[in-house]
Amino acid sequence: MTASPTELVRMLYRIALAAIGEAERQLASADTMARGKSVSKAFAAVEELNNALDIEKGGETAVRLRELYRYIQNRLLAAHVNQSAEIFQEARNLLMVLSESVRESVPQADSSASSIPRSSAAEGARPKPMATGHSRVLAAFSAD
Repeated sequence: MTASPTELVRMLYRIALAAIGEAERQLASADTMARGKSVSKAFAAVEELNNALDIEKGGETAVRLRELYRYIQNRLLAAHVNQSAEIFQEARNLLMVLSESVRESVPQADSSASSIPRSSAAEGARPKPMATGHSRVLAAFSAD
């Protein structure tokens, strides 16, 4: 079974968010070694998102995503070094917004048909993503 590029991006966001959640719990329990592993896992997932960007196809959106991913990685390291739940929360919140953007931009195959109202489905219309420019997020990733 192979995953589409969109699903791979979604998976990377889920991995990063789960690892940050683990790091937050490990911060609360003072498990520094485990927290370091969780931060490394989140950092690596964000790095993979960064590496998947296609600057030529994605243009300015891809450039801004690259900057944001680097900022998130810096915040993850700062959260770990400074033992800061607030900084972990900041990184998590940023990734959650991006993850939501991807989910709203391209509905998952199994849910897209059910999300089309009957009257629109009869006319062949598809639901539109939010009008905040989030549909360009996926265009910033390479199709490879």
